[in-house]
Amino acid sequence: MQKYYKMKEEYPEIFKVSPPSEMKFMLEMQIQTMLPKKDEHGRQIYLFRVEKCDPYKIPVDYVFRSNVLALEDAVRSPETQIGGLVVLLDMAGLGFAHARYLSPHLAKKTVEVVQEAFPLRFKAFHVLHEPFYFDAILAVLKPFLKDKIRRRIHLHGSSLSSLHKYVSKDLLPAEYGGNLDPFDNTEWRRTILDNEQYFVDLETYHHLSESCYQLAGGDGDAESIDSLQFGDTETEDSEFDEDERRVLSPKRNARSIQNIEEIFLKNGFDGLAPAVAKEGGQEKEVEELK
Repeated sequence: MQKYYKMKEEYPEIFKVSPPSEMKFMLEMQIQTMLPKKDEHGRQIYLFRVEKCDPYKIPVDYVFRSNVLALEDAVRSPETQIGGLVVLLDMAGLGFAHARYLSPHLAKKTVEVVQEAFPLRFKAFHVLHEPFYFDAILAVLKPFLKDKIRRRIHLHGSSLSSLHKYVSKDLLPAEYGGNLDPFDNTEWRRTILDNEQYFVDLETYHHLSESCYQLAGGDGDAESIDSLQFGDTETEDSEFDEDERRVLSPKRNARSIQNIEEIFLKNGFDGLAPAVAKEGGQEKEVEELK
């Protein structure tokens, strides 16, 4: 958690938790959503569609911040804190104009968020319709990826049947061969917009995180807040690795938020369609790129 706060302080332009009203125009573009049903492991599924992301209308930092907003909303759920998140990235429609979204700087920050900073368990990454040069992008990122994360990335090309081996049709919109209605983020968007004040307060707490560190530990060291929020809640995940990241339990999460609130109350304060790099729609794991 302390790493996440540190990154927010160092890169506020991309890690800012924007008020949902500020991001409404982007949410209405039907780019992303949390799918309505969790999988059999209790994992939330986050779907992001590159094709709907117009690089001429949406600044780079807004793309990053919209994802941060979605993750901050997801981590509010005790079930998602425990079960984790599955990311489904549909790269259909990726063109040269999207290159600004794929800068080494942003790529590295994304890796740091996933592996080191954000207090959420990223359980799998499923990539659809990736372009032929996506392997080259992964080759650049590979030195920064832990083996655990590398094993959780699956490239499906245009094969929906490959995706269905991991994600049930009962959880997917019709566009992805699923049994749900076509993609529509209206309900998820409404939930985000209805909780405007929560996100405003959350960003306020983030801005005051250094003060919180001092009040909690007395020395301003980011390490001091870790015990307040996480304690010794490290768990093992038999499905993947024993060194799974620490996760907030529902009771500890509620207690941590209450403690922080009490502290502040008391002290006042051109688009080219990609050529899919798969033959026969075979799914490939990033592990093969070693």
